[in-house]
Amino acid sequence: MATTYNIVVEQGDDIEFTITVTDGVNPLPISAFRMDVKKQIADVTPLFSFNTTGLTIEIDPDGDIGEEPITDEDVEATTSSNVVTVSIDRSFTFLPAIKAGGQFLYDGFVEFVNGKRRKVLSGTIQVNKSVTQWSA
Repeated sequence: MATTYNIVVEQGDDIEFTITVTDGVNPLPISAFRMDVKKQIADVTPLFSFNTTGLTIEIDPDGDIGEEPITDEDVEATTSSNVVTVSIDRSFTFLPAIKAGGQFLYDGFVEFVNGKRRKVLSGTIQVNKSVTQWSA
């Protein structure tokens, strides 16, 4: 069963979080991680999808995300043994798909070194609008 973790982000914040995968005691080595973000669970296509295999990341934004494309400099997800680190640049919170703020849904899956996959994390991301619009 996935752990529920609700994230609150202030618009303009740099975001970083780490996920450590264990069986409750021992580390479970992983080879990949994927996290999808949607506005509603029924949405067919996620707003954003972060995938990592080793040190390679693919970012697949859907819909109108603004004039500036998201690159792997904006979002980084890396795996190391049983740890996933996700770092998201503050400019991400100013993209048209999320700059109005609000609540978004997400979940994250890991792939173990044996090829099996498991949902390890799910919850909401609350983006609170900021008065100061310091995106650069």
